[in-house]
Amino acid sequence: MPKVLLLKGVWRMLGRSPIPAYVFGVSIALTLELLLLRVMLADSSVGLIALICMLPFSALGIITASAVSAFWLAVLTESAEGNDRLYNPPGPVFLD
Repeated sequence: MPKVLLLKGVWRMLGRSPIPAYVFGVSIALTLELLLLRVMLADSSVGLIALICMLPFSALGIITASAVSAFWLAVLTESAEGNDRLYNPPGPVFLD
């Protein structure tokens, strides 16, 4: 077990499964959200319509941020225990 758990365990954990797949999935989701937002804002006039179009995307951003925070909390918890692999990733219901 490393002496400084939170600093040394996290870096080894980031390259092992399932973390790269999770980071790839979240980055694809954020890219699609931003692309759809850009398309919606390009086709609408600036003003009330743009504000109304941004409300669903802010909700999607909050959901994505909560999924990411649940995942990184699991990474920090596992690395604090001295693990170099994520054994208990958050499930599909990440709001628990």
